[in-house]
Amino acid sequence: MHISQERIKEILNQVIGEPEAEDIIFYLRGKSNISEFIITEELDMDIHRTRKILYKLHDYNLVSFKRKKDKIKGWYICYWDFNEHSIPILERKLRAETLKKLEERLQKETANFYYMCRAAHTRMTFDDAFDEDFKCPECGDIMQQVENARTVDFLKNRIEEIKVEIAKDDEELKVAKATMKAEIEQKRKEERELMLKKIKEEEERRKGIEERRKLAEETKIKREERKKELEIKREEMRIKREELAKKKERDDLAKKKAELKKKVAVKKVVKKVVKKKTIVKKISKKVVKKKPVPKKVVKKALKKTPSKSTKKQPSKSSSKKPIKKKNVKKAIKKKTVPKKVVKKSLLKSVIKKVKKAIKKKR
Repeated sequence: MHISQERIKEILNQVIGEPEAEDIIFYLRGKSNISEFIITEELDMDIHRTRKILYKLHDYNLVSFKRKKDKIKGWYICYWDFNEHSIPILERKLRAETLKKLEERLQKETANFYYMCRAAHTRMTFDDAFDEDFKCPECGDIMQQVENARTVDFLKNRIEEIKVEIAKDDEELKVAKATMKAEIEQKRKEERELMLKKIKEEEERRKGIEERRKLAEETKIKREERKKELEIKREEMRIKREELAKKKERDDLAKKKAELKKKVAVKKVVKKVVKKKTIVKKISKKVVKKKPVPKKVVKKALKKTPSKSTKKQPSKSSSKKPIKKKNVKKAIKKKTVPKKVVKKSLLKSVIKKVKKAIKKKR
């Protein structure tokens, strides 16, 4: 239903009576969800003044708003809409109020007598004029009865006109209500669809979040399992390394012990060999001492040996008669043991004993 600008202006003058309200209404007409800051910028007004007028219009249901929180700044902003369908309702309401007032005045005019001075300063009922002694309180002139037939006729005609207008308004309101109902139903449908869409989106979002959470939990569990497996493997590797290190230590200790034992055995064998050598040497010495060179030959040699003074210059007699060395050598060879043969036999026996001792340890 189309409503003219003059009709809107009349209603705004009756309700608010401010020219700025008309500018705001005509700016909002044909638009939706307009911020109050945009209205102030476009109409070059103060924000507090625009808010005051908008709240006055909202009292008569000419405008409606939605509050939304600004994500960046954090405060609430009102977004306004012009309710064009509420103008005929408001117009009918105002006419009903005027009709009620006119009917009350008509009842007073018909039920009372009125008095007034010539200058028409005041108009009083009979009771009020009687209290003032039928004198005007402003000029002091005597008040006379005024005929109100014309006012009564005017009031009756005006009441009939308003009733006709109200009947027309009722017809318009029926159409407007039907359109409003259709619009409201359509808005509700749209809101329901939007709500359903939002619910579906929310469910999908929740499902996605749950799926992501499940995946995250699964990945977390897998990672933990992998970590545990890796820790177990590392522990096994560490244990193996420790075992290998211990084995190496044991082997090294065993080798060292074996080497020490070998050294000790070799030392013992060497000591035994040395002892045997010493015994052989002692025996050989004893043999040599027991069976020395024959006495006769030695005595002859001793007798013929020169003195200290004669050692440097041997005499002719000594050079002529030498000692018989062949007999001495034969005697020594018969009684003594050969040193080279003893040494070889002892070494062979020592080597055999060392080998046997090494085999037993292995």
